[in-house]
Amino acid sequence: MVNPQGGDRVVRSQGQEQFHMFMSETWKSFIMHEMKDTGAKLTLCIFCRLDIGIRIDPSGMSEPQYFVNEVECTPMTSLWLYHFEKTIAMFANTFAMVFRQWLMNVRNPYIM
Repeated sequence: MVNPQGGDRVVRSQGQEQFHMFMSETWKSFIMHEMKDTGAKLTLCIFCRLDIGIRIDPSGMSEPQYFVNEVECTPMTSLWLYHFEKTIAMFANTFAMVFRQWLMNVRNPYIM
């Protein structure tokens, strides 16, 4: 967990690493589960939006826990980038590149 109000650089780096690990492992498990059920290559492999929340024990007795509140996949993903023109252009270019790679490599179950 990264608290912008406190914590040193080491604590923040550990929190960021923990978050990325949770997100990455969760994404991979969603892909493997869906591929096992359908046998198809999923758009989840190209792009998705994971709405990740954090549950904090008010007593402080338990570690904070991440949870996935919602998953949206291409092309139904809602994005809130309308305030950031440069960001949406960068996203569009990156998506086009990844989508082309995904289409060209049907043997790769997901692109990392």
